[in-house]
Amino acid sequence: MTPLVSINLCCYNSEKYLRETLQSIADQTYKNWELVIVNDGSRDSTESIIFEFRDRGHRVVYHYQENRGISASRNKAIELSRGDYIAFIDHDDVWRPGLLTRQLAAFDEDTILVYGNYLMRDMTTGREYMPFDPDREFHSGRLTARLVRKNLILIETAVVRTEAVRRLGQPFDPKLLMADDIDFLLRLSLTGNFRYTREICMIYRMHPENVTNTKRHYYVHDLSYMLQKYSNRLDRRMLRDLARQYILTVKIDLNYAGFRIFPFLSLGLNIKHVIISLLLPFSRDRNILEVKASLMRPFRYVRSFFSRREKL
Repeated sequence: MTPLVSINLCCYNSEKYLRETLQSIADQTYKNWELVIVNDGSRDSTESIIFEFRDRGHRVVYHYQENRGISASRNKAIELSRGDYIAFIDHDDVWRPGLLTRQLAAFDEDTILVYGNYLMRDMTTGREYMPFDPDREFHSGRLTARLVRKNLILIETAVVRTEAVRRLGQPFDPKLLMADDIDFLLRLSLTGNFRYTREICMIYRMHPENVTNTKRHYYVHDLSYMLQKYSNRLDRRMLRDLARQYILTVKIDLNYAGFRIFPFLSLGLNIKHVIISLLLPFSRDRNILEVKASLMRPFRYVRSFFSRREKL
């Protein structure tokens, strides 16, 4: 019997890109799927686009809710899913036609998740590129130790066994602002084997409205929270690698904010991002790694400033 795949799509004010995303689902060579859509309080024409797609005869499970955020939306979509497998797609991404066929064929009895390669498309310039070398950076098996160093898996390329997702309890953590998918993959990796397929199976569209671009400072909060969350679930080496990710994220965020120890020397200073970057590490979820990183930050910038002056 051909297994049913529940495709989870959560959307919010998605009218600009949603039609092409839906068409890429309709074009799948694997046909035994249902599309579970959670509309997280959209105020544009998102709902009418969804109904238009449903009225064309596609199997759609639709749920509307007042805005609750991505984690709550994804958890609701999983709750409504009836398939043997679950796949994820965002409202602005495009699948290649063979994604479901290829990922399902790669499963064996020891595999709980199959993920694949993808292209990044800059919607401003039209440039397309592959962000990773799959032969060198993608791996199969138990991947927890690799995921804490660097998350290479795009959840929109993944197909996962529904039973493995349900064993997690609450699959997506609502306390996370941005890294809910990273946390989901990390927790899942603790329970079974992943496998990858080398072929490009989707296009990730980059545009100014991407949450990754507009709220990247949320990762500081999320990795801070995850350090505490996994303190008793990961070994010391894995925790150290996760801490390095956190410190790197703080640096990237401050650079993005245009912050320096002498802010008036830097153009493009964004006060909002500076304040968020400085305050988030001292939330109620703080730990010694965060405190140390935050206290050392000004000294690193001072040292960097004088190092540059010495080179001049």
